[in-house]
Amino acid sequence: MGGVLFIAEAYTLTPEGATSDFGCEAVQTLLKLMEDHRDDVVVIAAGYTHEMRRFLDSDPGLASCFSRTVEFEHCTTDAMWTRFA
Repeated sequence: MGGVLFIAEAYTLTPEGATSDFGCEAVQTLLKLMEDHRDDVVVIAAGYTHEMRRFLDSDPGLASCFSRTVEFEHCTTDAMWTRFA
């Protein structure tokens, strides 16, 4: 145990209008991991702002498991080169 779990496009676990419960089962497993190993693992869930809000609202306890939210402003490729090059 230990390390970082990075979930790109985490909102795809809870798609709108989904009929299967595989995503719900994955979220429940993730919650258990985060609760049972809170001192042993870091979980980063990433995705687009609107979809991530829906993901975090998909389970009553999910949002409270994440201690920080970081939002990055949208920028063009040219703006990124200017800012970070």
